[in-house]
Amino acid sequence: MNKCVSIINTCCNAVGMDQEQKHTLKSADKLFEILEYVLDEGEGTALSVAEAIDFNRSTVHVHLQTLVKHGYLVQDENLYRPSLKFLKHSERVRDRIPFYQKGKDEVDELAAETGELVNMASVEQESFYLLYISEGEKAIHNHLPGKQMAMHASAVGKAILAHLPTDDADRIINKAKLTKITENTITDEDELRTELETIRSQGFAVDAEEGGIGIRCLAAPVRSDERIVGAVSITGPTKRIGGEYEKSLQTKITNLANVIEVKMKYE
Repeated sequence: MNKCVSIINTCCNAVGMDQEQKHTLKSADKLFEILEYVLDEGEGTALSVAEAIDFNRSTVHVHLQTLVKHGYLVQDENLYRPSLKFLKHSERVRDRIPFYQKGKDEVDELAAETGELVNMASVEQESFYLLYISEGEKAIHNHLPGKQMAMHASAVGKAILAHLPTDDADRIINKAKLTKITENTITDEDELRTELETIRSQGFAVDAEEGGIGIRCLAAPVRSDERIVGAVSITGPTKRIGGEYEKSLQTKITNLANVIEVKMKYE
């Protein structure tokens, strides 16, 4: 009888195992860990990758050769680097996002009108990414598309975070490292939560030199069917963005978000 109970308990424990660990291959996990390392670093050798991820060098070499075979890495003697295949795939992914499809032209128009830098950012799996950048004639260039944003130190990140479901926002804040980037960066959870309440109330977020000294940014959330899909922002030097000009940009960026929402719903 005790043996049967033991077997039943073992089976129940197996069924109740963490969903993230079920139906995965350790070899595939390691391959993606290797690939992400090379993507983050820009290049690497079998030795440098093996040391970085603390894994057997010969096995790392096999994974690297597999990635070369499938065209995701390029080998130059002992050095491996990402291939341009990622560029093709990234453009395909972005082109299929409704937010990007309906918002790109509108973002270009606002950048041309104001002369400033106008961005689109999206959220996926609790991370924030720059989706598209349009530069006006006075634009200051400070980020590249695809860059993962610090949610607590960017206007787009805070605008998105403020409009996520409460449980999702709390989970992100609890897991996040509120790293200090400048002296203005919010690094206290309670202060960040208060900031998010202000953003929800006023309808837009402000990055007041929190992600970079001398840079000010305004962002507004973009929703689809009451679900937050991203944010749009306008960025410029602190010495230029202020006073009545900043108030006009607040109106323009919230109007831009509204226009994109309408286009996603009706076009």
